[in-house]
Amino acid sequence: MENFYQEILTELYQNDPDLKKYEKQLINLMEELIKSKPDVSLDESFRQQLKVQLLAKANTIKNTKKLNDKYMFKFSFLKFARSFSYVAVGVAVMALAISSSFYLTSPKFRVAGTKLALNSQFNLVEVSDRAFGVLQPQNTGLPAGVEGLGAGGMGEGSLAVRSETVPEAVATGDKVATSVEPGFGGGGMIMPAPVYISYVYKGEPLELNQDKVGVLKRVKNSASASQLGSLLTGVDFGLMDLGKFTNIQLQNLNFVEDREFGYSIYANLYDSSISVSENYPKWPNPMSQCQDDACYRSFQLSINDMLSDEEIIALANEFISNYGINTSSYGEPIVNNDWRVWYERAENKQDVYIPEVVSVVYPQILQGKEVYDESGNKTGLYVNVNIRYKKATGVWNLFAQNYQSSLYDAETNVDTILKYAERGGLYSWQWEDAPNRVEVGLGTPIISYIRMWNFKPGASEGDELYIPALIFPILDKPAEVDVYKKAVVVPLAKDLLSANDWGGPIKIMESAQ
Repeated sequence: MENFYQEILTELYQNDPDLKKYEKQLINLMEELIKSKPDVSLDESFRQQLKVQLLAKANTIKNTKKLNDKYMFKFSFLKFARSFSYVAVGVAVMALAISSSFYLTSPKFRVAGTKLALNSQFNLVEVSDRAFGVLQPQNTGLPAGVEGLGAGGMGEGSLAVRSETVPEAVATGDKVATSVEPGFGGGGMIMPAPVYISYVYKGEPLELNQDKVGVLKRVKNSASASQLGSLLTGVDFGLMDLGKFTNIQLQNLNFVEDREFGYSIYANLYDSSISVSENYPKWPNPMSQCQDDACYRSFQLSINDMLSDEEIIALANEFISNYGINTSSYGEPIVNNDWRVWYERAENKQDVYIPEVVSVVYPQILQGKEVYDESGNKTGLYVNVNIRYKKATGVWNLFAQNYQSSLYDAETNVDTILKYAERGGLYSWQWEDAPNRVEVGLGTPIISYIRMWNFKPGASEGDELYIPALIFPILDKPAEVDVYKKAVVVPLAKDLLSANDWGGPIKIMESAQ
């Protein structure tokens, strides 16, 4: 029993060191509470409930300067404790959580302060070799680069074609017609004919000396969801009695600001992550009453409305500062200006859709190295900025930095690495029969991390992995061709290279004559 008390006291003191001077009173309160519940099981659920109630009551008494009155404290607490399993306690605990007196930390909640914040401290635990199983590349049936961009990409609802897509690069020569128009309004557009890019390594000789690489997996812990859920089992909402259910987890919390330009805050307790977006009914939408294309076009932004990168970053930084977002695990911000590629290529720039929302990425830093996605773009914390209203609309990809590290065999054959680099990366595919070919140089790579997902058959979700990779910078881009890649990435884990045999999209058979 003494160890049980000491574990709780240690956690209380971590939250509030001032409570140490009241240790005797706290022990007495715990003893009285346990005596009043003779059938209680001293399990993890009860320990968390006890800790929350001790802190809540102690903070209340301290704030009203009554903590020195031992008997008042003891009486008021016991009165509170004897109703431990009733609806009032559940409601009180829920109010405690919803009033933002919880910090979201991993792996568990703690009561401290008055705001909801994410613990961004980096934590790493080493586990056994190959602990995450075979590293399999994600197989969606499509090239990795064929996907819709989010806000700040090519425009809401449009199809965006990214780095490794077909065609990978386009020239200014022969043109082909297509009905797909990334990020533009109106009818179809004329797309230039595809070009085959021949990547050629022009860097220093490679030396691959490591036979093992440390693969990181981000750890998701549902302990906080279970702990908070256990506090709500006594709540009867009238429509349904939660107490009739077992092993309840409170997985998500959603808050909204009831004000103009208010935000919607979503906390995923299972994933230990937080995202913020617009509370849409509170944000003005000048196009909401439009009934025809002319009306929509009258509200579209022009290139003159676009803010400079410095202005966009300043708005993102202001949002980060105002809401106390910890960026210690992230690097200097970069504006996503991919939309400008299409703008510069357009013959009639008046028809180009100028995005109303642009993303700013703060590259994630893992063990001193920036994190990339599979397309060669830096990835990390994203802040979206509304150009029309000059306001940040929210943040996403903000999560607790808890990882496991496991060693995997590394690829040590230089020829194998260069084979993947010179074809454009792990998943890159190009048309062999493209009418034009150009050469693009690759420089000496750096070693960094790429973020990937490892999906296993039958699993409901995949592992979020960070895999050491060589990042090849692209050199001497030819003027006549738009090369959308910013870098070519090749993972160093041998599993991924040996398992990858993706040969491009399935070809449609010619019809019989």
